[in-house]
Amino acid sequence: MTCTCPIIIVGHGRSGTTLLQAIVASHPDVAMFRRDPVWWRTFSRSPRYRKLGTDVRVLARLLDDLFDTPHLRDLEVPIDRQRVEAELIALSPVKFGDVVRVILDQYACNYGKLRWGLKSPGNEHHADAILAASPDALIVHLVRDPRDVLVSARSAGMQHIANPVRLALRWNRSARMAVRNRKRYSGSYLVVRFEDLVTQPEVIVREICVFLKLAYVPQMVEPHGQEAWRWRGSNTQFDDVPSYQIGQAPVGRYRRHLTPTEIAICNATAGRLMRRFGYKTAEPVTGRHRFYAGGIIAVQWPFWALGSVAQSITVRLGIHGRIRRFALWRSSRS
Repeated sequence: MTCTCPIIIVGHGRSGTTLLQAIVASHPDVAMFRRDPVWWRTFSRSPRYRKLGTDVRVLARLLDDLFDTPHLRDLEVPIDRQRVEAELIALSPVKFGDVVRVILDQYACNYGKLRWGLKSPGNEHHADAILAASPDALIVHLVRDPRDVLVSARSAGMQHIANPVRLALRWNRSARMAVRNRKRYSGSYLVVRFEDLVTQPEVIVREICVFLKLAYVPQMVEPHGQEAWRWRGSNTQFDDVPSYQIGQAPVGRYRRHLTPTEIAICNATAGRLMRRFGYKTAEPVTGRHRFYAGGIIAVQWPFWALGSVAQSITVRLGIHGRIRRFALWRSSRS
């Protein structure tokens, strides 16, 4: 079975992508993949699979590596690797997007669903490749106030991105992709603000359903919409969102949890794009805090900016996944 109109949810981490994943998964026609695989970033440009379209041995190697990841290895209903390989060989020449699509077509079939969906923060940077492989794909990009993203990242223990300068730079990259992709793929790319989703859930979910070509069903915004997903309405670490409800409490949390200097750093680093998405930056921050923020940005910006450029280069060269796996291996040994 070939599923039409795949659903892709993207955005910066801690921007509400898990909430939207649960909402879409509550639709009776959609099988949302349960994990957040980084397949495009890790595998799509790797030199290890450069001859994917012409060499069946390379295809077998890619499938070995994919099926060795926990995303596929630990599924409750396993994917039939031999069937996947047979379908891909029949497609020849094979592209990486074909591999993802055949795997997730089978995933949807295993659950008796008509369509599949994939939530993977960061895939906004791979929209060109995704839409080239699946021209009928529909991508929803969640955008959230970066100051609240910073609070959420810290609450979840994500210290690797919880530095305000680094997070604001990463948010800028994601927000720029939202602007660029929405303009380039206007009929296939929808940008939704997290704040609108949680303050007007039924209105926004109806709009999302129109874009995704789904019939709206009330259970998408109701508690226990899909019991198997154990949806709590949020994966927040705070206690101000009741279980099984979509709440507005996450909006503006930064006012209670960030220092004036941290707010000034975010406003100075990401202010232009924040205003473009309707986030106010006229915070009551004193000149002293702006001065501190300017000094911190001047010291840290070159370091984090170079790191961001280096990551982009490794992704383009197809070696980012290899470096990531090596780093994980080193950390497991220490």
